[in-house]
Amino acid sequence: MRELPQGNELLQYAREILRKEILPDLPAKHRLTGLMIANAMGIAARQLHNGDEQDYHELVALQTLLRTLGHEPMSAYPSFDSQSEGLQSSHILSHTALQQELTVLNRQLAELIRNRELKDQQDLVFSHLEHITAIRAAESGG
Repeated sequence: MRELPQGNELLQYAREILRKEILPDLPAKHRLTGLMIANAMGIAARQLHNGDEQDYHELVALQTLLRTLGHEPMSAYPSFDSQSEGLQSSHILSHTALQQELTVLNRQLAELIRNRELKDQQDLVFSHLEHITAIRAAESGG
């Protein structure tokens, strides 16, 4: 177990000090930079707090969407069977491997969109994209 407070809490605390005690005393030409740093700290704190949970949900949603569209999801790790116990039930990929899988699947979806291979299934894609965008916006703007 890590010592308390944890990283996300430390970032939030440091961000509050920056915003309340340091930013007001900064010269005007440095305030925008200070606000950008404070916002970046807030995003980082939310990402630390959330961990990879949202990325796993996105990965499963992408796999499901691609199968629904009639395409087998590609994988950065072809020997990994994501339909077995794998991603559906537990978090077994490292952060880096998870990001690689998301990159591969998002590129696959983008290629289907570019090649106009979706026929009458655009509503499914739009719904997926709206959902993922809302999650990302909440993490970035909270």
